[in-house]
Amino acid sequence: MALGLAAAGGVRGQQPGGVLPGALPSFQTDGVVYEAAAGPGDTVMLAGDFWSVNGTPAPGLAQLAATGALRESFRPAVGVGDSVMSPWFGGVEKSPGLLPLGDGRLLLAAYSWDAAAWTVLDAGGAERAGDFPSLLRGGAGRTEPQFVQGDWLYVLQRPPSLQGPALVRASVATGAEDAAFAVRSVENQAGTSFQITRAWPADGGRFWAGGVPLFDPSLVDTFRTGTRIVVARHAPDGARDASFLPQEYYQEGYWGGTRFLPASDGSLLRVIPQNWGWNYTPSPTTMSIEIGLVTDDPGAPSAIQHTRPLLAPFTSGRMADGGLVANLSAPFDTLRKYRADGTTDESFQPVPVASHVLGLPDGGVLAGGVRRYTVTGTAAAGWQVPVLRRPAVVRQVAGGPGGSLFLLGDISECGGSACGQVVKVQASGALEAGFRYLPEAGYVPGKIAPLPDGRVFVLEQPESGWTRDPFYRRARVVRLRADGSRDAAFPPWDGVIHLDGVSLDGGNIIDLRARPDGFVLVQMLSGSDVWQSYWQLIGPDGGRIASGPGNAPREYRQTREALVLRDGRFWVGTTRFTAAGVPDGTTAALADGSEPLAELSDGRTVFQYEGRLSAVSTAGTVDADYGGSRQFLLYGTSVAPGENGKLYLTLPNYGTGPVEILRLHRHGRVDPTFRAPVLEKQTVAPGLVTRVLTPDGIRPVEQTVRIPYQIALHYDGSRLWVGGDFTLPRPTLTALATGTAAGYDAWSAACFARSGSGSTARAADPDGDGLTNLAEYAGGTDPLAPDGGGLRVVSQAPLRFSAPRNPEAPEISASIEVSEDALTWRRATAAEVALQGDGLALTFEALPGPPRRFFRIRYSEGGP
Repeated sequence: MALGLAAAGGVRGQQPGGVLPGALPSFQTDGVVYEAAAGPGDTVMLAGDFWSVNGTPAPGLAQLAATGALRESFRPAVGVGDSVMSPWFGGVEKSPGLLPLGDGRLLLAAYSWDAAAWTVLDAGGAERAGDFPSLLRGGAGRTEPQFVQGDWLYVLQRPPSLQGPALVRASVATGAEDAAFAVRSVENQAGTSFQITRAWPADGGRFWAGGVPLFDPSLVDTFRTGTRIVVARHAPDGARDASFLPQEYYQEGYWGGTRFLPASDGSLLRVIPQNWGWNYTPSPTTMSIEIGLVTDDPGAPSAIQHTRPLLAPFTSGRMADGGLVANLSAPFDTLRKYRADGTTDESFQPVPVASHVLGLPDGGVLAGGVRRYTVTGTAAAGWQVPVLRRPAVVRQVAGGPGGSLFLLGDISECGGSACGQVVKVQASGALEAGFRYLPEAGYVPGKIAPLPDGRVFVLEQPESGWTRDPFYRRARVVRLRADGSRDAAFPPWDGVIHLDGVSLDGGNIIDLRARPDGFVLVQMLSGSDVWQSYWQLIGPDGGRIASGPGNAPREYRQTREALVLRDGRFWVGTTRFTAAGVPDGTTAALADGSEPLAELSDGRTVFQYEGRLSAVSTAGTVDADYGGSRQFLLYGTSVAPGENGKLYLTLPNYGTGPVEILRLHRHGRVDPTFRAPVLEKQTVAPGLVTRVLTPDGIRPVEQTVRIPYQIALHYDGSRLWVGGDFTLPRPTLTALATGTAAGYDAWSAACFARSGSGSTARAADPDGDGLTNLAEYAGGTDPLAPDGGGLRVVSQAPLRFSAPRNPEAPEISASIEVSEDALTWRRATAAEVALQGDGLALTFEALPGPPRRFFRIRYSEGGP
């Protein structure tokens, strides 16, 4: 392959993909507490996903005084990573993550399915590496702390051998293990041994032990669905207490898990949720909750039996007097108190529900780690609710008028000022203080779709995260004015159809697409037993668009994605519709199941099918060569049409590597000059600790940086805005340079940005694919990745070839050469090849000639 020299050029300002300088708002959201424990005196220990407490940085672990203030004398040497202690849906019981040892020390632990890690901190937060030296520290062989009783720390020991777990204990004062004590199994009434998996304190030095069949794979998250559970009481020396008959329970259903809650009087409460079988209906189903004391009477009924919606999160905890606090009855967003006999304690004022409930030694309750109540449910005097914060998550970035942005995410604070979950950012990057939107109680915004005049459609979803929650709140579409207030001219659309005085359920709203003319497409999930969806066209006044016999509504019953075009037309699947909502006769000849991704700036529409891309012209013709032969991972991807027919997209990692942000040329092949930064998610606030507790052990901070899963893109004509759950290179929201690298020198500089290796010389071939850098430049391919930049056969009858062409290298011309022996070459004539294509790729057809011929491309300097 012969190559000429390329003209030198440069890229102005930042390299494409570089982070643009400039101040951006600092978005934060409420922190989450995963575990809480009563500390020494009247203090409270918290662990969770938070970076600050009351404005003071904290590494996910904090100690609060009786007033709710952060005790800054406790400076933990180990941080708690993001979601390390996150409980399972349904509140499956875990071993304690925070276990005060009674003398000011704290045992801190975290777990996964097959690993655990723990450490001991002193009263000031420093690690005590020498404490409990005989207990296993983590990995396949590990210790899972259970409880402290008297002078003993009880732990479940899982040795790194085939031997099953055993309950052992060690002296809290000396750390020495009691060699004479070990409980290796739990027996039922018939004397059958079960594998011990949990233990709880009882009275008089006794303890409760729970077990499952030896073949059960349960580890930490025990007592799962379909599990037989045996609970027995043991004497202080570990022998089974013969005065108590072991009880056996069975967990049915597919949601939640049985939990057992001890109390200070030594009693043990069983909480057993039941849900009968899988259910494919999108609407909520129910589960029953059976609650009662563990007694030696096998026929003792459950003191409390309630049926409740499946999808309403269930929370429960025990108070110091043995009472149960739970959200068992409607409204399920409040906690009530129940006595041991199942009756409601009317002296307790219901309190708002929280994900975590802790009974305090003074008889009160700590809900969610931040709200403290007395034994009667009133707010605790002197307690100031602590403010826990962490970087926000931006889930959607959408363009507004004048280069402004609308952001949707888990946002509760903007640079120290109150904020909403939908915010507006000016083109300068400054926060639009005049925009104010707050959803009604019980709702959260799920999607946004701005209009050119600054109004915004919002899909409001029930707070439970479902399209219709157990409180019978339906997802709905509302429209906001330019200032964020609700637009009364657009009545909320919730999917209920009113015909001749009869209300019909049209389905649950799950998505929306706004049109520039004020119409909006909403996607409805049908209420049948099969997960099917369809699109409904809604007018600017909130009414459905009707047409056809009987004034039937305009519906598009395809379980496919929809894409609204700039002129108001829209695709549903591979069928295009006019602005009036009727088919325009254009159906792309694509595989069934192909979905539209984006409309390019030149009017083409990009579709994807099983990770392969195709471009469809405005006339409906398909360019199947768009994207080349590369197959992308596009499930959950974010796309943004760019300049000159380019396309920006993310490649989700699914936990296997960093999120990639790519730019595709007009021909759909990756543009190697766009080198976006690696987006990372720090697990704790930087600079506070050097080590972080993870389920796989205590790791250095630099080894615990996580991969973000939420990435949103928007191109505004000069910048690529990126939002998500990342914290590096800039928390939550950043802007990347775009632009074009003109000429070989600028192209080379952009391609090799951040690589740190490989020669930039024209004749070099750093990726070893047989193409020099200059050949890669001519084809627009990546010099650092073998990506099939040469000739490829498009068809065999007739014989057609194709090669990529860099649309931003106009100084490079290409010609086809032909040879009969691969030794002597000449430029092909019009009688030998017919050039085709539109400049996005170099394509030609071999015309009839000798049966044996060789073809090659010659790139040279000069105009095309």
